[in-house]
Amino acid sequence: MALAASPSPVRQHDVDTGILEKSASLLPSMRIEELVTLVLIVVAVFFKNLPLGVVLSLILSVYIGIVYGDFIYRSYLTLNRDLSGLFLILDIKFDLWKKLRENRGLHEIFLEEQGFRSGDVVALFMENCVDFVAAWMGLAKIGVATAWINCNLKREPLAHCIQTSRAKAIITTRLLQQALDETISEDLLKCDNSDLYVIGRPAADGRFTHLTPKLETQRSVEPRRLDVVDFKSILCYIYTSGTTGLPKAAVMKHFRYYSMVMGAAKSFGIYPSDRIYVSMPIYHTAAGILGKGPFFRKISKLFQCSDQNTQRSDCV
Repeated sequence: MALAASPSPVRQHDVDTGILEKSASLLPSMRIEELVTLVLIVVAVFFKNLPLGVVLSLILSVYIGIVYGDFIYRSYLTLNRDLSGLFLILDIKFDLWKKLRENRGLHEIFLEEQGFRSGDVVALFMENCVDFVAAWMGLAKIGVATAWINCNLKREPLAHCIQTSRAKAIITTRLLQQALDETISEDLLKCDNSDLYVIGRPAADGRFTHLTPKLETQRSVEPRRLDVVDFKSILCYIYTSGTTGLPKAAVMKHFRYYSMVMGAAKSFGIYPSDRIYVSMPIYHTAAGILGKGPFFRKISKLFQCSDQNTQRSDCV
């Protein structure tokens, strides 16, 4: 679906502040006791036939969701899995949950130490690989949004996608470094204030930082809780074909991702014993969200093809 105009990423702090200001203007300042009393009155008036136990459970659930919502969501983003279990099959290479969790943790800790915070954007210009998944999950854990850039883009379209995302950093791979380097060298993309990282040994270019050894020196620990991350936070920007010849960024928030994943799993009857074969690029909604989402929620197992080729026997 194409959007009429390219939205400018909004700082998460600005969005949260606006929501709080609107809430304050609609409701007076209330203590928790007053809020519970008000909820009880509303429930008593409109739901007087409900059992008392149901009413109290509802109030308790709402309270926990409001007060501890950030903790609950961070727990959802934490990969609590059987670490010896199968995580992903990528071109007949088997990866375990342990590797993904460690890789994700390395990304989030390193970039958090570099000063990235909630509201920042990092562009992911990568082909299908485990590092793509680990990067966007790790950044989501600390509140940093990611822009999923089409790995087939070059020159003007590539520069347009990165510029409209207002990315503070770009993470690419050795395979795609040349395309990004050419776009920068031709002055189509200004990266003076952006960090450029390459996964895999980069070509000789001083402006690119080899990310792999920096990640390997990090300790894989849980990040510090510096910013609030909840279902209203922006997860990523996914680019559509657009109406003017250039891709348009669609904003994907966490609640939208979660609802799409759970809705698809329920609608199509996907279960933990099922296996999903994904032959599309990860930057696409159908692959990155609908394809991998049920897998992250422990609803299915995942098979990912790196070259988006369905004419292969490994999907059987």
